[in-house]
Amino acid sequence: VLNFLLAIIVEAYMKVREQNELCEVELAFFTDVYYCYKSVFTRYINKWPSAFETAAKLQSLSNTNIGYHELQWLDLFDSNEQLLSFMRYYSSFDFLGPKVIKLDPQALSVRQN
Repeated sequence: VLNFLLAIIVEAYMKVREQNELCEVELAFFTDVYYCYKSVFTRYINKWPSAFETAAKLQSLSNTNIGYHELQWLDLFDSNEQLLSFMRYYSSFDFLGPKVIKLDPQALSVRQN
């Protein structure tokens, strides 16, 4: 009976461990907590719009890469300085970088002919 319970616990642990390894944004608990508070403080100091308002407007975009022009078009920020500080802050996170688009060389050669 104990071996059976141990097997269940180990299996559940392995599933959670696998999911954590696949998670791109998970850093470490204390690091995540630090950045949560830092983002709230930074948002307040720079007078950025609320996280909920920002998220709602960003969901309306179909682009996978969102840059200066897309954020400016959403009309979330009162000034360019606010927008630039927002971009500087969030561009420091590696997992928020632009997605790389891989092109198929064969498809390119067909188009050029």
